[in-house]
Amino acid sequence: MQITLYNQPNFGGTSQQLPVGRHDVDVLMQTGGIGNDQLGSLRVPDGLLVKLFRHKEYTEPLSTYRTDVPNVTNEDTSTSSLVVELLPGYYYYLKAEHSSSVLDVSFASKEEEAKLIQHRRHSGENQQFEFTPLEDGSYTISNCWSQKVLSVKGSSSEPQAGIVQQTWADQHHQRWTLVGQPGGSYKFVNKLSGKTIDIQGGSTNDSAAAIQNTDADSRSQRFFIEPVAVKPKPVNLMITSPSPICWAELADLSAPAITAGSDVGDLTYFLDEAAQQPVVTPNAVGSGTCYIRLTTPDGRAVVKPVEILVRDKPGLTVVPPAPCCADKTVNLVTTVTSPIGPADKLEFFQDKAFTQFLSDPTRIGQSGTYYIRLTDEHGCSVSASVEVVVNALPKLEVLASEWAYRGETVDLTAPHITKGSESGTLACFGPNDPQVPLTPEQATSVGAGTYYLQLTETNGFKSALTAISVTLEERPSLAVPIHADGQYIQKKTPCAAPRIDFSRLPYYDGTCDINPYTPYVGEELEAVPFTDGAFALQPGVHLHWALPDFLTRSFRYPLLQLEALRRATRTNWLGEPQPNGELFDQLYTYFREKGWVKEIPGNAVYASILADKEAIDVAISEGLGSTDPDKQPLAHEILRVRSLLEPGGTQMPPVPNRWRVVRVGGDGPAKTWVVESDFLRESGLGDHQTGVSFPDYTPKLAPFGWLGR
Repeated sequence: MQITLYNQPNFGGTSQQLPVGRHDVDVLMQTGGIGNDQLGSLRVPDGLLVKLFRHKEYTEPLSTYRTDVPNVTNEDTSTSSLVVELLPGYYYYLKAEHSSSVLDVSFASKEEEAKLIQHRRHSGENQQFEFTPLEDGSYTISNCWSQKVLSVKGSSSEPQAGIVQQTWADQHHQRWTLVGQPGGSYKFVNKLSGKTIDIQGGSTNDSAAAIQNTDADSRSQRFFIEPVAVKPKPVNLMITSPSPICWAELADLSAPAITAGSDVGDLTYFLDEAAQQPVVTPNAVGSGTCYIRLTTPDGRAVVKPVEILVRDKPGLTVVPPAPCCADKTVNLVTTVTSPIGPADKLEFFQDKAFTQFLSDPTRIGQSGTYYIRLTDEHGCSVSASVEVVVNALPKLEVLASEWAYRGETVDLTAPHITKGSESGTLACFGPNDPQVPLTPEQATSVGAGTYYLQLTETNGFKSALTAISVTLEERPSLAVPIHADGQYIQKKTPCAAPRIDFSRLPYYDGTCDINPYTPYVGEELEAVPFTDGAFALQPGVHLHWALPDFLTRSFRYPLLQLEALRRATRTNWLGEPQPNGELFDQLYTYFREKGWVKEIPGNAVYASILADKEAIDVAISEGLGSTDPDKQPLAHEILRVRSLLEPGGTQMPPVPNRWRVVRVGGDGPAKTWVVESDFLRESGLGDHQTGVSFPDYTPKLAPFGWLGR
């Protein structure tokens, strides 16, 4: 059984027969004389199929024919190759050329390894065979009765090995190549051994065994393929519905497992049984009933349903946890509020890819996004993310210790105690017990002991308790040797007056002018040499003391008094109050960063001044001339306190200004009194001869006062 090509329409002109197989224009020209662009018509016997291709490599199909075609000239110039195939789904007799008997499964057996023989045709299904093309161009030859394929017994490559039927196992000894012969017959060549099917001994008797043999070009090795004169067998479409899938998945209708065991053909997919509504994406189908249509190469078709079951989505509800502080943790397990079944599996992860497993989800101490996955008894999963916010503890920096002199107290709320801390409400506890709170008033005046401070931010988060040790120190004293002379005067005694008498200044005492004729000139206040003035010593004991030399000499050591800077920065240059020492901190930090001052280790009273006048003037000038909204106010503040950064020439050391005098001896009782050498009394409060006048520029009537008491 072969097709016939003609070089003219209506089966005229030169003809050429082609067996089952592949043929290109070069082969046609060499074997039959029908060359390129000479295809006119085709005769296609029942049971054969012809496919025309544009290219010699059997690519880009043009047409498929299963019957005679009187005119193919419209495809003549386009065709470069063609394939002749046996129709799948058709059964054929395999008739030996030498005996006219057909191949037969002995005794119509369905058993494995049943042998093949030749026998006179009796139209039994054990004499009918189906050809199925394989990808390598070979065929399987399966028996209609047993559905097993022709195979070489024992996978042998030796001559005389028997031909038997076996279950298809995709082995080379089960594959056969069809080689066309003159007259329309074929040789069946085994893929493994390269030998052909032969009738043993060339016998013409019934039951003679079919074997494989070396090709001898004998008639017992050639067979005619003749279609069975019955309707093609029904299309076999085997449907195996896929296993249920999870809610987030889609089924693939084109998966081979769904139609495994079906006939060869084209598969198409539909939403309805009438096969009118195609499935747009067969590889991604949701729950429901779909339909698969199998169309065989000979045009037969069948439609069957396939059920897709999608399981429900597991329920997972997650409630975000409340933010917490760094000294606490979050329990992710309690964030899941949906019911969890006994077969359900709950897992916790650090990453969205579910690769970083959380071994203890009940103690999460770091902010971030965490992931929860719930897997039900069917293996279906659902996930959710949860945000965990773990706030850092409020920043509270506290001095390790603070001190004061005995008789004094420490203010725990002073800015320098918690310098560098964040803003918030400060709570104090103690002494020596962090459970005893102090009132705001108590916190500003505490004695010795260990106290505990805690900062609370506006969001309610609290810092850890931080301890500060408060100690009370003995006030330091300086023992200075004093040389004192004493003189007892029984009556008022004139003596040399001070070189300057400020009581002679002109002024108005509220009633009349005093010293109205004295010009406001310094020399008018000087004492006249070698003359007795009106100055007199009062009766009593008069003391004269001499200080050590080191207390009577000036020194030059530039120091910044920190307390003076704090007082000066209680308001800014605009007169606005500056709470919490913020302006002091700003300026003091700026001075240190500029290198103008340097802290003295262990000294909270003074800082060394390093800057010269020129550097300060340059900074002020540049700031006042700047358009920067931050630099100009800073320059005004520096200008306002610049005097504190200048030593002001030589300075006298501090000396004692309170004197306790004790008189003992004699018959009388001991007597003690205190002398205040720097006390300045207002003018008019006592005799002017009881003291030395000293200028007083405070807003009073007289421009002087009396020194000492």
